[in-house]
Amino acid sequence: MKIKYLITCFLFISINSFAQNESSKLGAYMKNFNKGDTQVKLQLIEEAAGLDSPALGPLFKSAVDYAVSNSSQLNTDNYLKRFSIIAVNECADLNVENAKYPVLRLFNETNDFTLQEAALKALAVLGKTDSAIITNLNNYLENQNNIYKTGKIPNKKIVAVCLKTLAELDDASSFTPIFNTMILGYDKTISALAYKTILNLAGDFRTSIFNIIKNGTTVEKKRALEVGLGHQTMEDTKKAEIAEYALDIALHYTTASPEDRNMIREIRDTATEALSGYKWGKATGLIISQFDTVLLEYEHGVAPKNSVLLAINALGNMGTHEAAQRLTLYLNILNAYTENKKKHDTQIMFAVIYNLGKLGDKIAYDDLMYIKYLSYSGDIKAAAQKAIKNLKW
Repeated sequence: MKIKYLITCFLFISINSFAQNESSKLGAYMKNFNKGDTQVKLQLIEEAAGLDSPALGPLFKSAVDYAVSNSSQLNTDNYLKRFSIIAVNECADLNVENAKYPVLRLFNETNDFTLQEAALKALAVLGKTDSAIITNLNNYLENQNNIYKTGKIPNKKIVAVCLKTLAELDDASSFTPIFNTMILGYDKTISALAYKTILNLAGDFRTSIFNIIKNGTTVEKKRALEVGLGHQTMEDTKKAEIAEYALDIALHYTTASPEDRNMIREIRDTATEALSGYKWGKATGLIISQFDTVLLEYEHGVAPKNSVLLAINALGNMGTHEAAQRLTLYLNILNAYTENKKKHDTQIMFAVIYNLGKLGDKIAYDDLMYIKYLSYSGDIKAAAQKAIKNLKW
């Protein structure tokens, strides 16, 4: 017992002595750092960094504080800049948590790439779960995007480092600024990095896409829809929900800009084609609205025939009675046109007949049967007979 007691006392004395030595070491470095010029400060910081001592964390934090207070001299005092970079790196390596806001201020107050890069890499470690830091970096990235939109070119290297930092911080609030960076077209490397980041970012991907489709510009809406549909690992049901939401937003979107109207029509077509592919019967009401809208646009020479065909095929893929009702009503109109010697479009006619056959709803029987009594071509009459055979009784 006596030996065990002596060992315990020895360990206590050793630990206490070590702590006192570390405290004395920190005090000496701090005292000399405070009174030395920037050349001396650099030597001290370089020496302290080589010790790899967590106890010296406050020294490196003080060095960052000093750099922030003298940020106006960073471009002219090379010693200041050099020890600032080392101090920032050490704050990250030693995880000096209370240095995160000084590091952030230093990042915001310098335009030196090397120092900004060091600060961002440190914030990727120190800023995790800190909403204030994440918001600041989100705003910084969005500001770079806005600069790019004016025709000026931000520092692409720092944009890339900022993206990597936000990827490490991994917060859902970063989705929109990173998405905007992706679609601006800085270069292929940045676009690919941004795309990879949003695919793996925390939060619900679908909800983030919904937000851009709802609140973004028409270009952003279109790209959000494309990115959502292009997600390789997301379930088809979620992609269908994205397409459904985009179609709903686009059908109710009004704008005076011809360019925006064209973009909205492209969104509607893309969403319609996707919903058709997913056979998303839940969207039947929206597909009917799209069909009505695009048909009117086609008749006024605004929309291409392909948009009408997409809507017809989508109705055929809905698999619902409501879709069959709408196509049957349109076939009734086409028959009336033909009966009154009004020219019909053969491609559209075939599409209507084929999709009524695919739906197999007996509601179409009367109008499909009536085709054989009108002046249609033999091919159209044959298509109508084939569709009638597919009807379910």
